[in-house]
Amino acid sequence: MLINYLFNVLLCKIISFLLTCFTRLCFWLTCLVSIERVYVTIYTKGIWLKKPNVAKCAILATIIFVFGSHSHELIYYDIVQDPKYTKYGTWCVTQYNQILSVYNQTITILHYILPCIINLTSTFILIIQIAHKRANTNRDQSHTSVLRQQFQQYKELFIPPFFILVSALPQFIISFSLACTEINIAWQRYLLMVAYFLSYVPQLFGYILFILPSALYKTEFYSTTLGRRLAKLINKAT
Repeated sequence: MLINYLFNVLLCKIISFLLTCFTRLCFWLTCLVSIERVYVTIYTKGIWLKKPNVAKCAILATIIFVFGSHSHELIYYDIVQDPKYTKYGTWCVTQYNQILSVYNQTITILHYILPCIINLTSTFILIIQIAHKRANTNRDQSHTSVLRQQFQQYKELFIPPFFILVSALPQFIISFSLACTEINIAWQRYLLMVAYFLSYVPQLFGYILFILPSALYKTEFYSTTLGRRLAKLINKAT
């Protein structure tokens, strides 16, 4: 019994910790791609950010930042008995004090909102920069018309950050409003579960969100081995 309990506690801590970290790591890595895209657009001859060593260091720093900011979960996640089903029911939950609870809510909001802001800001800068260059080379069109064309052409870049933000909002609202309260109504429990799993939708539909809307990304993806195999499967299915 003791070994089973320790094993369950270990799984409770590790799985919950990894689920949280990998979800938010995905958001931050997307930010790095957006920042690199803007850098290449502004500094067309710049090679500093294109160096593999710089990319590796940026990824490593991001991993350390994300995992380090959630390290408290490894300590405070624990298994508790369900008071209504003490014989069979257990829950993997956190038991924070007031300071850690505020800290946890703050970094949760930070890891969702800040990547979305960076992505949106990078997209705006990218489109404005491209429109500025196009307007300078093509005097027949005004800056406003060129800017409107570029927004229309790169509108798919706005889909991922908005989708991530929308998928995370239900979890924020429901989790914070129902925190530390006993839920006796069935629909509230199901709603809380749906809101929790909804935050993982962007990772499940990464291909649809990041690759399919972009002609460039779709071309690059289908040039890979995995992309060619997927194209063959799609062709056979159709």
